[in-house]
Amino acid sequence: MTYQVLARKWRPNTFDEVVGQDYVVKALKGALDLEKLPHAFIFSGTRGTGKTTLARILAKAINCSNSKKKSQPCRKCDSCLSIENGSAIDFQEVDAASRRGVEETKELLDSVPYLPTSSPFKIYLLDEIHMLSKESFNSLLKTLEEPPEHVVFLFATTEIDKVPPTVLSRCVQFNLSAMKVDNIKNQLQLIFDEEKIKYDENSLIKLSSLARGSMRDALTLSEKVISFSEGKITEKKVEELMGLPSSELIQSILKSIIGRDSKKLIENIEEVKINFYDPEQILIDLLSLIQEVALSQFDEKADLSDLSIEPQNLQLIYDLGISNLEYFKLSPKPESLLTMTFLKMIAVLPESSKKKSLNTNKDETDFSWPEDFSNLDLTKLTAQFMSHASMIEYHDSEMHFGINQERLNIITENQIKEVEDALSILLKKKLKVSFKPSDLTETPFEFEKIRSQKESKQAEDDLKKDSSLNEMLEKFDGKIKKVSKISMKFSPLLSDLIKSLQVLPGVGPKTAKRMAMSLLGGDEADAKNLANNLSRAIDLIGTCQNCRVLSEDQICSICNDSSRDNTQVCVVENTSQVVQIEELGGFKGIYFVLGGYLSPIEGRGPNEIGLSELNSKALSGEIKELILAFNSSLEGEATAQYILEKCSSDSLNITKLAQGVPLGGDLNYVDSNTLRHAFDSRQKLL
Repeated sequence: MTYQVLARKWRPNTFDEVVGQDYVVKALKGALDLEKLPHAFIFSGTRGTGKTTLARILAKAINCSNSKKKSQPCRKCDSCLSIENGSAIDFQEVDAASRRGVEETKELLDSVPYLPTSSPFKIYLLDEIHMLSKESFNSLLKTLEEPPEHVVFLFATTEIDKVPPTVLSRCVQFNLSAMKVDNIKNQLQLIFDEEKIKYDENSLIKLSSLARGSMRDALTLSEKVISFSEGKITEKKVEELMGLPSSELIQSILKSIIGRDSKKLIENIEEVKINFYDPEQILIDLLSLIQEVALSQFDEKADLSDLSIEPQNLQLIYDLGISNLEYFKLSPKPESLLTMTFLKMIAVLPESSKKKSLNTNKDETDFSWPEDFSNLDLTKLTAQFMSHASMIEYHDSEMHFGINQERLNIITENQIKEVEDALSILLKKKLKVSFKPSDLTETPFEFEKIRSQKESKQAEDDLKKDSSLNEMLEKFDGKIKKVSKISMKFSPLLSDLIKSLQVLPGVGPKTAKRMAMSLLGGDEADAKNLANNLSRAIDLIGTCQNCRVLSEDQICSICNDSSRDNTQVCVVENTSQVVQIEELGGFKGIYFVLGGYLSPIEGRGPNEIGLSELNSKALSGEIKELILAFNSSLEGEATAQYILEKCSSDSLNITKLAQGVPLGGDLNYVDSNTLRHAFDSRQKLL
């Protein structure tokens, strides 16, 4: 007999066999027993949670002819058996991923009006419905809204956000949750017992965790482990086959961190490298173990004496691990990031962390804000901000700062988090930081200023006490002169270059300095080539006389194209947005480039951005639609409103991009799908 994989063999055939989706099963059974059956269902959720399985069971229950209770299909009648073996005429299961075209959807819908041949209902199950094309969805809408009484639609999808709202609103939706580890473990235990497969408890837990909420994945992994285990599934064999670190290694790493044993920790890290373990997975497993230890501290029966640690220290290293976890996707050397994360955990723990409470470390009376500020590990921007803050109150795990209102308005959540982390490391306990307006002057900036003045005064006094120096001053009629810090200034030519670079968008003084240093300090040939290309571009590139697009010709290629629709004009801020819209390939009209938005602050009025020229074109009667493809910014909205007021006429339709472009976002950085949707769904301005 042909072998059948566990995932298919143990696929549920009745609602009672479904695991981990209790609320969905209860709702479906209630609808069936009360005979209040909607005409369309949609099941969503991650892979392996039972979407298609529930849809098939529901189909059997709807068309079952022998069942005394509608929610319990008999699995014996012709209808149930034909659905199970795939031969049912009145039950069509379609893979929408491979039949996504509008013609295939229309072909399917052509059979909808016909009555079922041998069952009460004709049932259509469309799997992975989100893969249907836009046209296919549109062709479904009318039938889905008012289907014949003998038709039921069942949909399944892993990406519910890709299904149009117009389809969702016509269906009863069930979101299947990822299965809990305990549910998967209990089901695996049942299956292994029935299949006479030997196992240990820890191997079930490991397999259930690796499945990440998918019962099918759990059974697929089990197939692999069964063929590898030669008789009995053990945790060790699961780890070996899946390339996972052993629980002993993870515990050893945590022991090394708690005991501040850097030598042992380096040995553990070498084991990670030798076995090619995934560094990110190592940190995830360590954080899971830390969570277990934290929970065990509230359980008197738990025995984790080797991993005992003060709760506040445990929270501290957990926070460090969580904060570093996000950097693994970006790190070119994940192993190095893992090493530095572990060493940082050791660095922040106090000595004898097993015995010593964080409450015995430096307390309120030992901490001086202005003096200890220099010991904080902060970025330059945050350090500059905090140097003007004064500490108002420090009590237990809370620290309150005062700062002037102007600076308070610009602080970010990330900066507050950075300050909290730096203070927590310095004081070796978890701290919460808050800010409020204040004009107090006891700030690190003032402290450093006073200290510098005292040092300068002390140096001056010491010089005055020097008898040899005093004789020399008297002899040459000299005096001691206070000298400020020596500062070096750029040459006039270099200063002019830096100022020129600052006119570029997004380039501030610091960036302009770096660009100037890079240009002059790099390859001379590259710098001259850049200068030549820039000079040639300035000489040869102008603007189209018709649409103001940057062009080497007086009339650009778009305006010269006779196939373009001159009655449809898209108004944009700059030429780069023209290029972006052209790449979409759907717009066949012409453009008008403003060169900026109305901005009184920057001195840009209607004449500076060519609105009088646009007004003349709009009122000429030749243009039928004016499309405003503007950023959703204050200036963009103001410019749109001005055009609406000045260019409105009965023969002109003025439209604007639909919502979807982020508020305040730059149109140049919007992805193509969002821009296409915003362009196709543009709305008329009233």
